[in-house]
Amino acid sequence: DPKTGDIVPDGRGTELMPIQAMLASLGSKNAYFVDRYFGVSTKQAQALLQGNITRSVFRFGAPLHGFSSVEDRPHQQAELFKTFVRNELYPFLRDASDGSIDVRYYGDPLTSYEVEVSVWHDATYAIGSLVFIFCYLIWHLRSVGLALAALFCISLSFPLTYTCYCLVYGHGKMVAINFLSLFVVLGVGADDVFVLTDTWVHSRVQGSGDMALTRRLWSMYRKAGLAIFGTSATTAASFFANLSSSIGPLRQFGFFMGTCIAANWAITTTVYPLVLVGYDRRWAGGGSGRA
Repeated sequence: DPKTGDIVPDGRGTELMPIQAMLASLGSKNAYFVDRYFGVSTKQAQALLQGNITRSVFRFGAPLHGFSSVEDRPHQQAELFKTFVRNELYPFLRDASDGSIDVRYYGDPLTSYEVEVSVWHDATYAIGSLVFIFCYLIWHLRSVGLALAALFCISLSFPLTYTCYCLVYGHGKMVAINFLSLFVVLGVGADDVFVLTDTWVHSRVQGSGDMALTRRLWSMYRKAGLAIFGTSATTAASFFANLSSSIGPLRQFGFFMGTCIAANWAITTTVYPLVLVGYDRRWAGGGSGRA
């Protein structure tokens, strides 16, 4: 720096500085780039110009090639840089370590991409959860049709929640961690289905026919509807509590999860009972057999 006389290791100088001087500066004034044992003072710097750790900072500027300024199609520039991070920078840094050197790295684009990769990888486990819940639904409900209808009702809560989310936060603001809501909503939705179905089956003692179906539907809502409303409301409230957080992604996750639970309750308690009534009318004879 011409004003202070300090050595600033930013790679923007016009002359190559002596290596010994650069190492001494790193040890005494720029400890950010080396480990704690590298030149603990100016006097010791000449004798301790070695270490096991070093650090480098690489800055990427804008506008990118082919753009006139930072304001020139900023979204397109951001997408191009994300593509560079995904296809070139991240694979290079990931594979840079070998037996003689351990490379650690971080940065906002890299961290965001790693989180996205990890979340998508974990989200694939939702397929296993879906298969298990589907098989258990078939066993519990004794009907493939009811099991498919139940999963359809539960899955409807996700696009409905995404629509509400886009209206509040805008399209493209979806954070990857929101996809983990699949795990939670599958479990909560399956519990609601079990409660509604068991209550519906037990109400068959009230007889058959259209009037009996009406009484049974009212009885199911009176008994099971209030129960699943209480559990869904408390679960949604616990997620909505994250809206008070100062961390943006946590607020978005809390809103998405709370809305997803509320949407699941609304769909399950309105659509699935109609499926039960239709199933009893068509296949269970209105009062015989199990749903």
